[in-house]
Amino acid sequence: MMLLVATMVVVGADAQEMEPVRIEIPAGNAWLLTGGGPGQDDAPSPFLPADAVIRNRGNAVYVRVMDAAGTTQLRGFGLDARGEATVRVGEGERLLVDAIGGDTRIAVRYERPVPEAPDAVPSVAFNLINTGLKSIALEIPGVMNPNLSPKSRSGVRLDYGQEILFKGRVLLTVGPDLEPGTDLDVRALIRAQD
Repeated sequence: MMLLVATMVVVGADAQEMEPVRIEIPAGNAWLLTGGGPGQDDAPSPFLPADAVIRNRGNAVYVRVMDAAGTTQLRGFGLDARGEATVRVGEGERLLVDAIGGDTRIAVRYERPVPEAPDAVPSVAFNLINTGLKSIALEIPGVMNPNLSPKSRSGVRLDYGQEILFKGRVLLTVGPDLEPGTDLDVRALIRAQD
């Protein structure tokens, strides 16, 4: 797999967001969106932490956030054609998009995250696992509509009380009983409801 690199341009020194950048990614390639910092082929992202708003205008992609070294995936999810998602990219993290469904086009822009209020709802980071051979389309109301690719793991951070739906049915309500880093087998949750 070839790793391609994109350069972003900030709108104004104190910008709260940037203009969208349109990128074409050849099939089977990964595109580094945030850059690796000084000395790399790309410029660092305009500001971090940031919320990256990704609009997919082509074939299916896999979005992943990697550690600073680019060796460990921290979060990731599939994004179908014509899908849109927002992903938080922290200081020192790298955002990549893999063209898994053929040649594709995406548009991405960064927004400064809104600081959390001191009385913010607690949240937990965990993994949604698809152990099957078919994609699973989920709904996380008010957050995103992820499509779990076959044999995949997607990292998420959700607030307590957030529901995860499958075909309009509640699969799970996030709560304090969910330990950080837990692997949830979504296919098993679906089977348990049938």
